[in-house]
Amino acid sequence: MEYGFHVDNALMGRDVQWRTDISMTLFLNDPNDYDGGELCFESGSGDFRFKLKPRSIIAYPSNTLHRVMPVTRGERIVVVGWIHSLVRDAGVREMLYDLSQVRNGIFKRNGKCREFDLSSKTYTNLLRQYAEP
Repeated sequence: MEYGFHVDNALMGRDVQWRTDISMTLFLNDPNDYDGGELCFESGSGDFRFKLKPRSIIAYPSNTLHRVMPVTRGERIVVVGWIHSLVRDAGVREMLYDLSQVRNGIFKRNGKCREFDLSSKTYTNLLRQYAEP
């Protein structure tokens, strides 16, 4: 009922392997049902610990150093999983997300216009450049 500091495997699967870009933990039981068991991320500014309500999920880059603190009472029940993104680089994924937010904002305010078309062109061409299906 604990797991020491680690990063998740870069590749998962046996017969067919896939790259892990994003890890996720879905909390299933009430945090009052157990003591300890926090999902802990190490950072230069200290540790960040999470012990969430049932049906809450936390997603994080798979290359993040993390651990599960020891459970000292009860049982911690979670589901863990991994997501393969079409875009390998987390920084590029973030820029594409930001650009899509800008593009959506332009459309919401102005509808289809020159700025929307240009931002759509840039988003699509960047995705074309960085996507790895």
